[in-house]
Amino acid sequence: KLVDEVMEPLDVPSVQEYVRNALTALGIRYGFTHNEVIMTSDRGPVLVEVNCRQHNMDFAPITMACIGYNALDMTLDALLSSRGDSDEESDWHLYPSEPRLRAFGCMVHLVNSESGTLSHVNHLEEMGSLPSFFRGHVYEKFQKGGEEIQPTIDIRSDAGWVQLIHEDLEQMQTDYRQIVEYMPTMFKVE
Repeated sequence: KLVDEVMEPLDVPSVQEYVRNALTALGIRYGFTHNEVIMTSDRGPVLVEVNCRQHNMDFAPITMACIGYNALDMTLDALLSSRGDSDEESDWHLYPSEPRLRAFGCMVHLVNSESGTLSHVNHLEEMGSLPSFFRGHVYEKFQKGGEEIQPTIDIRSDAGWVQLIHEDLEQMQTDYRQIVEYMPTMFKVE
């Protein structure tokens, strides 16, 4: 989850400044970074991870819906601008210095808590009908009965993902909590 309920509303500018300062301290000046920060009520932001790459999932649809652009397009426009091309040949000049939210979005990784032979999967239709459901995918191993499955222990062993996007933060959070509630009974084993 991106933000603890206790921390809301999130002070986005302070998180942005924290990440910029962390990247500067690490000597990172250009290109993609995938940053993970835990927000705590007593300490504020705490850096968990910085990688010079994009997120390992297709985040572009979420960022397009939430802020109107994505890191891949920004990188292309930055490269075109840095070649000496005029701003008219790239869209770099159109990006704001700070993102402005027009919707809320998140990626939910599906956690499996079962061990054994998969018999069936529950809650897929219910998840698909949630108001903020955008798209999702259950990995093949977790789709068919008869497959041996093990509990999720890290990002490499999750069972799939769901992307949520909605104009109303409360609706998106309600749907997030519903998906988390589905997870313990989602994958049934024999």
